[in-house]
Amino acid sequence: MSHRAQISRIAVLSLAVMLISLLPAMAQDGAASTEPAGRGTIEAKIQIRGQGGSPEGTVLTAYHIDSKQVFRSEPAKQKGTVTIVGIPYGYFDLAVELDGKLYVASQVVVVPPSGKVVVSLALEPYEDDRTGTVRSFQGSDSPVEGVARLSRKAVGKEFWRGPAGIAIITGISGAALLAIASGSDPAPAPVSPTIP
Repeated sequence: MSHRAQISRIAVLSLAVMLISLLPAMAQDGAASTEPAGRGTIEAKIQIRGQGGSPEGTVLTAYHIDSKQVFRSEPAKQKGTVTIVGIPYGYFDLAVELDGKLYVASQVVVVPPSGKVVVSLALEPYEDDRTGTVRSFQGSDSPVEGVARLSRKAVGKEFWRGPAGIAIITGISGAALLAIASGSDPAPAPVSPTIP
């Protein structure tokens, strides 16, 4: 058997072993999910700018733009993290309520079919001398007192750490290994000149 064929068989065998070893983890990940299929989660870390108060007791409200449904979180604990679970995917307008005052998110959030959005919301009261219109919020009757500056956190890294992401990385690595193995022919032995 040639050196090239031997390397190719080893590469294919190692790729097959890696992919087969991931199958139980992928099946277990799907079975362990506590959320219904097609449902998502919004997780928010709430901070208060300017006044430096505690975010304890803040409530996150999510208004689903397509269905007009309103979802609310439990009041935040001292660290200011709130979660809304079991929401449909789609576009959401967010607002944070604190002490009867409403802070509307600076932008709309999209919850993908895959499930989870993690954001950070910094509450800022409107200035007395502001000009322009105050953004309204469909999910509450409370007066809008300020804006919740929204920034997204990288959630994609969770996908790559999960079984599906690992399977994709393994497949790409195996394909690269095959390409390297098939292109690495041993150099032909130099031909020595013969004198007649």
